[in-house]
Amino acid sequence: MFVFIGCSGGGTSSMFCQKIALAAKTSAVAIKFYDVETVLSNPGTYGNEADVVLAYGGIDFIRPDNVDEFARVFDAVLVAPQVRYRTKAKKALLHDYPVVVQELDSLLFGRMQGDVALGGLLDLLLVLDEERGYVTAKGRLNKAGDKNMEIFIMGGNRQQPFFRSFIQGLNKRGIRVLEESFHLESLYAEVDQDYDLRLLYGNSSAFNERDLPKLAKRIDLVLAVPLLSVSFDQKRAYLAEYRIPIIDFDGQNYSRGEGDVELERITSELIAASLKTEYTSEITIENLEAPQITQKKFGLFSWTKKVGLG
Repeated sequence: MFVFIGCSGGGTSSMFCQKIALAAKTSAVAIKFYDVETVLSNPGTYGNEADVVLAYGGIDFIRPDNVDEFARVFDAVLVAPQVRYRTKAKKALLHDYPVVVQELDSLLFGRMQGDVALGGLLDLLLVLDEERGYVTAKGRLNKAGDKNMEIFIMGGNRQQPFFRSFIQGLNKRGIRVLEESFHLESLYAEVDQDYDLRLLYGNSSAFNERDLPKLAKRIDLVLAVPLLSVSFDQKRAYLAEYRIPIIDFDGQNYSRGEGDVELERITSELIAASLKTEYTSEITIENLEAPQITQKKFGLFSWTKKVGLG
């Protein structure tokens, strides 16, 4: 993900990026930062170096004459407090592109404390990633970009206190959650309800060699409850072949029903997983029907393709 942080001239946004990047060295999300012109000069190189690339500069770097080039690279624009009066104009300029524009919290920006800013930024990026679950006329279709995120909850029951607490934590972050029992036939069905995150509750039997190709086209992530049977190891192998990330819930948090605590624990992992799947193309039918899944090529979009230079 490419995020531009714009202030009045680039000075304070540079300091903000530096603090976050230093704090991120102990995080599951790799973050690097550069000035915006450097990033635009070679986005493919910088995009391969980190999960999140932060770019700093003056907010008015985004102009009518370069907005198309800018929007082909950047996923989000964060507006510093001192130039929030420019937010409306930048939203109008980027209206036709799949770029989220949002103002930074004054307290978050003003503290310049790397660890505090990193935590706030990770929460914000999780929300921004969900908000990007749409495609405009100028957007590029991809596995995550043409739909909202879909997560398979393996072995869980939505009525459990743990999941009620987990959902409440997501809601507090402004994420609209749709919960359903998993049925393969409804996986591709059109959903009338507006949502950001779709949680599908099911068991490991859903991930079999016959049906996994169909699941792999829609499921972005698997969250697994503790104490699954030893046979689940084979399922892990299937998921790995199809590049579907899996996160295991902590046994202690799960047994205590502390879903909100667990959400805090895995937030950076959730973001890392969503970023890794964000530019994964829909797997082709031909590949899905290939007899040996170990030989499949999934065609990850390179950043060169992302920025429309290929």
